[in-house]
Formats: sequence, C-alpha cells, structure tokens
Amino acid sequence: MKTTAKILNYIFATFEHGKYVWESLEKLQAYDIEQWRPVEIDDGAELGEVEKMILQQEERDNVQRRNKFEDNMYKAFGLILGQCTTRLVNTLQNRKDWKIIEVKGDPINILSAIKEITQNFQDSKYPIISAHKAITDFFLIKQGEKERLPAYAKRFKCAQDMLEQHSGKMALREHIKRIEGYSDTKKRSIMRLPTTSW
Repeated sequence: MKTTAKILNYIFATFEHGKYVWESLEKLQAYDIEQWRPVEIDDGAELGEVEKMILQQEERDNVQRRNKFEDNMYKAFGLILGQCTTRLVNTLQNRKDWKIIEVKGDPINILSAIKEITQNFQDSKYPIISAHKAITDFFLIKQGEKERLPAYAKRFKCAQDMLEQHSGKMALREHIKRIEGYSDTKKRSIMRLPTTSW
C-alpha cells in the first residue's frame, strides 16, 4: 500500500496529464476517455468557418490527449514493474494471465495481480478458496492497537477491493433490513441495535 501510494504520487507529480492515470490506478478502473470527445451540435445549421476551425482543433486536442493517456499508462506499467522485487516479478511471470498483462502493458491489471500476490490469493486456481479468503479477510479486519485511522482505512479499502474482485459486491441490504430498529426512510436516522452481547 505504501509503495502504491508513492508510485501514484510520483505519477501525479511528474507525468504530463498524470491525474488521469492516477485516478485510473487509484480506482483500479480505466479513466473514461470518451468524455474527451468533442460534442458536435447538429441543429441543422451549417457550421461557419470559425466553428469548423474550433471543432478541428478540439479533435486534434482529443487525439493528443488520448495518445498521451495511453503513453502514460504504458509508462506507469513500466514504473510499477520496475519497483517489484525479483521474487515478485518471477511470481507475476508464473501467472496464467501474465502474457496478456505484459502485452497490453496494463498498469491496472499488474496492480491487481500484485495485490493478489501480496495478500496470498491463489491466482484464480481455486476460485472458491480465493472468494472465501476475501470474505474472511474483509469481515475479520480490525484496527491495530497503535494503527492510525488513515492507515486502517487504507487496509480496509484494500480488503474491500479484494472482496469485490473475488466475490462481487456484497449485498447485505436484506440482512440489514431484518435488524430491529432499521428504518427505510430517506432521512438520516439512527438505527438502534439490540443491546444484547454478540
């Protein structure tokens, strides 16, 4: 987690338009570059010379931004791989999906793979065991005695990511509705839990 945070800060500070790569790696989901596409207004009227020039410039900017984003993602892949120990690189290369990750140069997939390895997941050889471990790790996580809240929150988020990656989103809403004192109103209300010991 510490290494990932340092890599993300380095990318954000040094890469041109690094915030898009930073956001992709932070969320482990590729940034939506389609939102950069210029919007053509088709109201039936012909565009004037100035509007055409503006649209052409926006198209050029869009292509340049896309190319820079793809270059930055590939650079981020190299940066992440360069921070790995020889042992971790060997473990990555033994994965079934390594060739795909390597050919694409996808930093999101390599970060996900590193998370799995460092948290002792079984490379999808035993999906039920991986899902069980993710669920167990998530529900048994607790803050260390001298651990600060931000560090604990990061560990919690990491456990949540692993849970969702291996077993999907947890749908606990139906179980929560059965708790005495649950209120389904849109207003914020305090749910009083039973006072019996767990």
